[in-house]
Amino acid sequence: MRDIRRALLEADVSLPVVRRFVQSVSDQAIGIGVIRGVKPDQQLVKIVHDELVKLMGGEVSELVFAKSAPTVILLAGLQGVGKTTVCAKLANYLKKQGKSCMLIAGDVYRPAAIDQLVILSEQVGVPVYTEGTDVKPSEIARKGLAEAKKKNIDVAIVDTAGRLQTLNGY
Repeated sequence: MRDIRRALLEADVSLPVVRRFVQSVSDQAIGIGVIRGVKPDQQLVKIVHDELVKLMGGEVSELVFAKSAPTVILLAGLQGVGKTTVCAKLANYLKKQGKSCMLIAGDVYRPAAIDQLVILSEQVGVPVYTEGTDVKPSEIARKGLAEAKKKNIDVAIVDTAGRLQTLNGY
């Protein structure tokens, strides 16, 4: 349970949520008998999985698209968690669903972020809007959305630098 607690905390899950999660998993794991033919570690994995699903809402919800295109998806989060990669994966998923997508390179703080998004956009076959690192991210997003609208793109996915206050030690 210590490894699960540590993994959740390292993933920036709040301490109260981690405590409730670990307590719930522990309560279930202690109170359950071993099922014949199933190893105890497999049972624990199943309990953890079920609790994670419950924690995340339990139900699958579909994306809701804007009535007038483009629908805007802006990715935000800590640095290094994979936002840029998720942009491309999301575009690829939506493209397979029949939606046209455009990536917008709004991370001007990480060296090579723009290059990475350009390469990923080529791999998934969607256009990317870039301005360079000397333009404000808000301006890039605004111009990128205008470009997506002009090209009748269904979904504009904006990559960001994430939580900028961590860059300055706040």
